[in-house]
Amino acid sequence: MNNYINFSSSIFFIMLGLAIPLSIAASSVLIGLICVCWIFDGKWSNKLKEIKSNNWIISIILLIFLYLIGMLWGDSHENAPGTFQALALFLMFIVLNTSSYSNKTLKLGALMFLLSTLFSAIIATLINFDLLLPLHNYTSIISDPNNSIYKNAIDQKPAFTNYNYHGILLSFSCLIYIFLIAKRKEWKTIFLILFFLICFFNIFNEAGRTGQLISILTLMIYSIYSFKKNIFSGIAILGFLMISIYYLFQYSDVFKKRVIYTSNALKNELFHSGKMEREKHSKYVRLEMIKETLSLIKEKPILGYGTGSFPSIFKEKKKYITSLRGEITTPHNTYLFIWFEIGIIGLIIFLSILFYQIRSLIKLKYGFHRILLPILYGVAICFDAYMFSFITALLYIYLFTIYKNFDFIDKR
Repeated sequence: MNNYINFSSSIFFIMLGLAIPLSIAASSVLIGLICVCWIFDGKWSNKLKEIKSNNWIISIILLIFLYLIGMLWGDSHENAPGTFQALALFLMFIVLNTSSYSNKTLKLGALMFLLSTLFSAIIATLINFDLLLPLHNYTSIISDPNNSIYKNAIDQKPAFTNYNYHGILLSFSCLIYIFLIAKRKEWKTIFLILFFLICFFNIFNEAGRTGQLISILTLMIYSIYSFKKNIFSGIAILGFLMISIYYLFQYSDVFKKRVIYTSNALKNELFHSGKMEREKHSKYVRLEMIKETLSLIKEKPILGYGTGSFPSIFKEKKKYITSLRGEITTPHNTYLFIWFEIGIIGLIIFLSILFYQIRSLIKLKYGFHRILLPILYGVAICFDAYMFSFITALLYIYLFTIYKNFDFIDKR
């Protein structure tokens, strides 16, 4: 019976790697099936032992507990159901990392994820070059333009998800490709480089700046890392990055517009003192959101405003921003979002999750390569509450499970 359950869970895990970049519905179903297998598998003493031996799991449990008792303070908890729905996904950290997946299962899961992101990159490229219509023209099952994740897209024709999420998915697939390229010295490497290039250039043909930043940081880190081992490899990576950025700025209108937009926003913030004109608020509203969120945090830094409080409190006290942006559910920064709702204690607990995850990964073989996952994800969540968004949270949970549990065995 247990063998059948383990086999089923492994199949669902592999399929999840395929589903994450393509379908929220399919991913949700597979998560449910994996949880059912986890419950019927039993082995509770082993699972409890695994939980106790991982400080990052204990930190996750403490974070969820703090959000629960965060319902006891504050006057507004309107968004609490959405917050707890997002937190429920955090439990998949525990489910997946106490399921004892084999090396083969983890490897196939990573392969399915890479194939799925590669497929989405190819489809998005065809759409962006007008060789294929946006998928909602064929069926709303795959890609619904009325769904909230497609609203406010800038110069974007989304494939399976919106440009921000797609860019992040591709940037972390690029991270895996670079690691595999650095590790291999075989003829197969040429295919890895080709697949990397398809994903890399697609990121910069879409408007999501977070994915672009993560890709650039990945190449910069690996160029510095390569300098220590092989100066020519380091020069090649850095040269590729510089040439790519120059080429993309010259020939990618989307990338050029986003660079100019960001540059102007930062110049305005650094060199224009006082309140901006009302018209400028709508252009640089994200920076204003962060500033105003910090000003509200200063009023209640220890405990915050309570679970699910951000949308209503921000709307009430910062009406001039919501009038320009519409409904605002997060400050577009995971760290500030947590600090705002459950205070500095919650922020420290969340940071401890990343800290303990990094510490657990660095002890493993190829530790340097492994820790780049939580480090770069920690950078990504500076630019939105991605840890509370289904696709991007599940992406990290899934890849962390692979990075944490895969046992590299060199055949050379």
